[in-house]
Amino acid sequence: MTDMFYAFYCIGLHHLTENGTLSYIAQSTWMMAKSGTAMRDELRRNGNVKAVINHDDDQLLDGIIVYVATTVLTARRNEYIEYSSPSTAKFRIPQADAWIDGKFIPIDDESTRARLNEITSGFFDDRTVLVRTGFQTGNDAIFLDGENRFPDSMKINVVKASTGDTTQTMFFPYDEDSKLVQLDEVNKSCIDEGKRPIDDMRESMMGRSGVDDSNWWGYARTQAISAVPVDIVTIPSMLVPGKTGKITKAPAGTGVYGRGYYVTGMTIDDVRSALSSRWFAAYAKAFGMRKRGGYFAVSGSDMQVYLRWYKRRRSVTKEDIG
Repeated sequence: MTDMFYAFYCIGLHHLTENGTLSYIAQSTWMMAKSGTAMRDELRRNGNVKAVINHDDDQLLDGIIVYVATTVLTARRNEYIEYSSPSTAKFRIPQADAWIDGKFIPIDDESTRARLNEITSGFFDDRTVLVRTGFQTGNDAIFLDGENRFPDSMKINVVKASTGDTTQTMFFPYDEDSKLVQLDEVNKSCIDEGKRPIDDMRESMMGRSGVDDSNWWGYARTQAISAVPVDIVTIPSMLVPGKTGKITKAPAGTGVYGRGYYVTGMTIDDVRSALSSRWFAAYAKAFGMRKRGGYFAVSGSDMQVYLRWYKRRRSVTKEDIG
């Protein structure tokens, strides 16, 4: 899987003369996305990038909501790159300093650049901290059970990670070993509580990605199930750096669903402290995807890298990482 426009960059570079220059206005995902890794490796190795104007959330094309950048490439190697954005005045940065952890992240401030390199280096890495995604039911409306079809004995309290909402319960057909409860046992629980067996719900529950005849009453993805017996902290995937109101504690026995993550290995106070740090603001702006309203979408893997660094560095250096 990749973005097709990468091919235009590669083919265009291949056809440049020795003194040729190429410029595209296209999606800015090549700078950060996993799918652009090979392209970035090539550009970094050859020093092809001459200038980038990152337009961030300025919408240049009527009716098209996409984040774009003007990228200027040359056949010859460039020792410096010119960079600017709506929030950043134009500056020049050495080619070697424009890349952090294999991504195109030009930062003019040397101390910030050094700290981001430290975070991503893995030198401070507390592996007790894990960041994972919540339940993926494939159809939350059914499993939240607004019609009260499922047995109450097979429901758990859940937190919606994207909002911090803790007021709902969800059908949870899994035992203490995180194994799917057999259908006849689910039906027996329904009957014991005076409810109809769930067999007639099969058609409405089929068709979800990840389920078939053998598990049609189960979740589409089951990664978060094993975390239910332990205390966890939930984080939305989109954050305004410095604002931690939606970060929620989910005590043992509670599940997590929705767009966001859960964290094990840190207390809620530690997570809030980590995400209110000025270094998380710099990290989110560098590695996250800018969204409207000051939000940044930070991937689970990037969130884990940062939180592991924060916990380990603070424990080793006893530093107040503000």
